[in-house]
Amino acid sequence: MSDRVVFGILGAVLIGLGVTFFIYEGLTIRRHYRAPEWPVTSGTITYSSFEKSSWLVGLYSESSARVEYDYSVDGTKYANNVISFLADDVTDTANESHALGQAMAYSAFRRVTVHYDPAAPGTSCLITSGPLRLGSTILTFVVGLLFLALGLLCAIFGVKKKESAEAAPAI
Repeated sequence: MSDRVVFGILGAVLIGLGVTFFIYEGLTIRRHYRAPEWPVTSGTITYSSFEKSSWLVGLYSESSARVEYDYSVDGTKYANNVISFLADDVTDTANESHALGQAMAYSAFRRVTVHYDPAAPGTSCLITSGPLRLGSTILTFVVGLLFLALGLLCAIFGVKKKESAEAAPAI
């Protein structure tokens, strides 16, 4: 397989990953900033728990609050589990006491204020404030930009390699 084909395939894969990460996390960040302006309705917590999980044979652990809630908009019932669009950044999943506090703050059957997107009422959250910190959302967004840039460089390098090979005189 020629270098040009390898760079083309690598470039296409990196561009695809970059666009996917960039768009997904870009929409998440956009929702985070628009949510404070969304209308609100009353909702009810239907499920609340504190969960702790670990990976890599217990070397890495994560604590999180798992919350589900129901709410109605114009007579249509919706259910969601989004506390904040920047969950890792706002709710600090690495901090066990913070996650436990979140689970306790959103205990089952509690009434809550739900912020919902008027264009898509099934999209909602409970927390709309919080600084945009360096968390998984921002890191994934930046990784998406890096993949996109590397993919474009691979594609350009592959095209340049082809042009230089065509311009070289045959011996």
